[in-house]
Amino acid sequence: MKTQFSQHEVSDFLAGYKGVDPKKVEPLVEGHISQAFKFEVQSGEYAIRIADTDKDFKADAYAYGHFGYSLPIPAVRAIERFEDTAYCCITDLAPGLTASSLSSIELKDALPSIQEALASIFLADIGESTGFGHLDVTTGNASFKSLRDYLLRIEEIGREHFVENAKNIGLDTVLVGRFFKQFRTNLNMRQKQGAYYMETPGSTIC
Repeated sequence: MKTQFSQHEVSDFLAGYKGVDPKKVEPLVEGHISQAFKFEVQSGEYAIRIADTDKDFKADAYAYGHFGYSLPIPAVRAIERFEDTAYCCITDLAPGLTASSLSSIELKDALPSIQEALASIFLADIGESTGFGHLDVTTGNASFKSLRDYLLRIEEIGREHFVENAKNIGLDTVLVGRFFKQFRTNLNMRQKQGAYYMETPGSTIC
């Protein structure tokens, strides 16, 4: 379940943790998993995200530690408990806008840079890491041997997660079933065409 802490609660936490002025705390556009706020201190601007687990935050720390030298990944400064029921991750505040905030014209203009960023991620050297699917931060590997195997299991291993995300953003969970029905149709078509062209040995999808 996505956390529901108020801006006041976040400001109080940051005031005790970093001595942050509550007036310097502002909400950010949130994802499906975590709440997000930005705050400012003398050393610069930072983001704090809050979730009910630190699993994804640890994956962020892994990504920054291993790929931050070549990809624009915000530095992870701390992963801490937030109150008694949640976790928080403090990172440098990345410049830019979310794609969802762009108009259709702005998005068209931004597409080349978005495609360049995705290409940089795809071409990143992952060293000896292997597998596809969710990252195991203790080994740097993922559990599926091929992208095809992962995609064929994504509904089974991720449906509950999709339903939870739909609830978090106010969508009718019936849409999840429709999504997976279309997903299976598309996947079967791609399988017949042999179109798993992005599958390369040693690639890991986080």
